[in-house]
Amino acid sequence: MTPCTYCWSYLLATVAPTVAPAATPCAEPPQDMVCVPAGPAIVGNDAGTPMERPRRRVFISTFYIDKHELTVQAYDECVAAGACEPPPYADNPMSQPFRDPAQPAVPLDWFRARAACAFFGKRLPTEWEWEKAARGSDGELYPWGNDPPTCARAWTRECAPQTGEPCTLWPEGKRNRWDCREHATLKVGSRPSGHHGIFDMAGNGYEWTASWAGPVCKVSCEELAVDPQGPCDGAFPCAGRRDKILRGGSWYWPADETLSSFRRAQDPHSGSHRLSVRCASTDPLLTRFPPRQISHPLPQPEDPTPPSSGEVESARGVRQDDLLAKQVCEEGGKQQTDCRDPRHYVMSNEAREHLFAPFVRNLGGGYTGVGFDQNYSLLAQARSSWVWLFDYDPVIVRMHRVLRVIILHAETPGELVEALAPAAEEQSLAWIAAEYGDDNAAGVYAKDFHLFRSVLWASLAAQTKPRAGAAGEMGWLRRPGDYAYVRRLYQQGRIVLLNGDLMGTHTLTGIGEAARHLGVPIRVFYVSNATETWTYGAGYRNSVRNLPFDEWSVVLQTLAGTKASDDQKGYWHYNVEGGLHAQRLLGLPGFDRLFKLIYERVGAGDPDLTTIGVFSS
Repeated sequence: MTPCTYCWSYLLATVAPTVAPAATPCAEPPQDMVCVPAGPAIVGNDAGTPMERPRRRVFISTFYIDKHELTVQAYDECVAAGACEPPPYADNPMSQPFRDPAQPAVPLDWFRARAACAFFGKRLPTEWEWEKAARGSDGELYPWGNDPPTCARAWTRECAPQTGEPCTLWPEGKRNRWDCREHATLKVGSRPSGHHGIFDMAGNGYEWTASWAGPVCKVSCEELAVDPQGPCDGAFPCAGRRDKILRGGSWYWPADETLSSFRRAQDPHSGSHRLSVRCASTDPLLTRFPPRQISHPLPQPEDPTPPSSGEVESARGVRQDDLLAKQVCEEGGKQQTDCRDPRHYVMSNEAREHLFAPFVRNLGGGYTGVGFDQNYSLLAQARSSWVWLFDYDPVIVRMHRVLRVIILHAETPGELVEALAPAAEEQSLAWIAAEYGDDNAAGVYAKDFHLFRSVLWASLAAQTKPRAGAAGEMGWLRRPGDYAYVRRLYQQGRIVLLNGDLMGTHTLTGIGEAARHLGVPIRVFYVSNATETWTYGAGYRNSVRNLPFDEWSVVLQTLAGTKASDDQKGYWHYNVEGGLHAQRLLGLPGFDRLFKLIYERVGAGDPDLTTIGVFSS
């Protein structure tokens, strides 16, 4: 199965969240991972602790999971790259027996475990994914079957030195034989593998999962519940929840905790020398930086040819949101669920948008975005073949239409700037009137142009000036050929301007339907910082999940203020999210805010830039 075929089948599965997903077959797993194929899984244990009950069947989609627990060597790589905090108590003498490069990385709190998995382009498994991998297709009690644990099968408390064997007790009042220097974790893979060829799913290091502790029957007790996630769908934070779930037992705890159904609730800040991690992935393509857009960039697509009238009609046939149905907010500065920002952002203030350039260059396909002329720089970099631009502010939509008229009359960036100069205002107004007529709408366009002309003139004139370094490689009025490309798209009717609210129910959904009808994947979705300030509702979730994303698709987001590190250079932080990653998490109600959706983002070589869910090569 090719990656593109895989991603389109994944999209079809995610569009209908209430239907069991299509059983995507296993692909070639990433190195040192195995594929656990989709299908029913037996979880829980009627004979176990109250937290394990009841025994039941759930449906788990295809996923990939590490053969081994994350090793000390691998975690140290993450630390050296600056993506992980050093393990707690690293200098404590008690940590030294656990520091062999091939031992499982302990001690790890949940946050370190999460960060390490993200660094390697993976994620934490849900506790039910973990249990399916451990119990196999027949739901056996242990990774090796139903026979009781022994030290030849699982490394637990019972495997500590026996009476008469060397046992150097640690200080601080330790009195138990499992608290001696000679008892520690084993190197990963020291015991036979279990189901699916996975090692050490019983004993050695307790393994963090993504799931919050909570009553299982609120989320996963219906027959064949599909991909249960637990409280808040595992999103961080989760109101009213304080503990995450550990699975698999450990070298320190007794063998009865190695039952594959055993659930241990633990404070995610806890980082004792019993706690480790095993990473998972939804996809056979991992998301470790750098992404394929940088490591294996695409060649520049051929310039588009004039489309047929039917194609243009399909692109334009989008039902639009009624922007005037939402009142204007009293307070400016952000969009809210019940009103729209009174400010008009005719000039972008995201000064380092060039950070997005390597992630969109030559992606081709479709483009959709909010805001104003920053979209032109991005779509020109992407060489998008179809473009849908929209905004919740009617002024911005009208200014797009005004700028379109001037672009069609101006053959070069210089002529565009000249058409915005004071001396050319009368001529530009005549072009606008000729395009939109002398009705009331034309009067509104003329009013907006007169009001914002000088701001737009200064902004676009500045964008024609050369800039040093990477910033000079971005800009539709600066880069040779980019302006001509944008103008050609307008001439061919390939740029569609729409009224649209990200929280609405029509425009963005219609864009997805139009792109699908044209057979064009949406490769770039630019949301600026619009989604930062509100809780995701059904309209936004369904619309984004309806977009025809593929494995190259990206969502471009900005975050106001210092949101990534103390080293951030500017006011804005820039994040690139894989489109399929966004669609998957938007299908989980617990991921109801932008911060939760991109919580596991990783650094991308600049303090103002992060990525999440963007496929590697």
